[in-house]
Amino acid sequence: MIQIANSKSLDPTGKSLTVEAWVKSEKPTGVVLARGGPAQGYALIVQQGKPQFVVRVGEKVSTVIGPARIVNKWVHLAGVLTDDKELKLYVDGKLAATAKATGPLTSDPAQATEIGADDGGAVGDYASPFAFTGSIDEVRVYFRALNDIDVAARHAAKESDLDSDEALVLSLSFDNGKAADASEKTNNGKIAGAKPTEGKIAGAMQFAGGKAGAKKAPPAGSFVKRHWTTDVPLYARAMLLANKTLFVAGPPDIIDEEETFQKIMDRDSEVAKTLSDQDAALNGSKGSILLAVSASDGKTLAKYELKSLPVWDGMVAANGRLYLSTTDGKIVCFASSID
Repeated sequence: MIQIANSKSLDPTGKSLTVEAWVKSEKPTGVVLARGGPAQGYALIVQQGKPQFVVRVGEKVSTVIGPARIVNKWVHLAGVLTDDKELKLYVDGKLAATAKATGPLTSDPAQATEIGADDGGAVGDYASPFAFTGSIDEVRVYFRALNDIDVAARHAAKESDLDSDEALVLSLSFDNGKAADASEKTNNGKIAGAKPTEGKIAGAMQFAGGKAGAKKAPPAGSFVKRHWTTDVPLYARAMLLANKTLFVAGPPDIIDEEETFQKIMDRDSEVAKTLSDQDAALNGSKGSILLAVSASDGKTLAKYELKSLPVWDGMVAANGRLYLSTTDGKIVCFASSID
């Protein structure tokens, strides 16, 4: 996929929106572009061979679906969220479908903008990462609703010659084999696995796809080999390696992400309380946990419960003792039982 880091210029809060791309899908499913996840976001996808534009505001998902399959051919797609809360989907420069929307996003999504997959949690009714197989070209995001004439002009353009729009916040042509943003916002992308290929207009990017829920591969180009991996029941705010023991401290992790996401998709009314409890825990309502973990195999050696959160990165070791600074203004000292 290609990932574009969050920036102030990519914040869609309260704004109308247009997402466009040339797409040649080799399979009937996959994400063309997605920003956000199960709380706030928008996505242009292919589902059952048909294009869809999805906007999520909290628990409410609005979707507009194209009437015809678009697989195995180049098509120009544009998803639009208008100021009057309407979703529009254009195919090859023509309006293909409309639907009502809840409204613009009410906050800036935490998840980054991604092309070719939705890796951080699905915006709509699909299973992340929902990887795309095929080629994508001329990706653009505008913070305004393009009208019929605008979209028709974009479809008819033979070159990347329409990058002067002040509302344009992302423009990736892939003509040089890179994900360089041609808009004035310089929201350049990072390529992970996608390869340059012949596009609809000059160059494009080819995506190999993958199975939803498949084990994630290590970052491209990484020479790190893991000795072990393990899950811990906390969000790390402080971590320290002392000899062969790894100390980790932070507020408890009280939710199962996959189960909670499924509840969100099922419109479970109880999920709001679960998320609220986790938010309160992150702010210190349940204190924190200190774990001592073996650096050689990841096994938990000891567990301690603390009344306050650790200060960010506020842990040191010296002379056989562990010192932890907490947000209530204290320093806690741990020593071995034989000290």
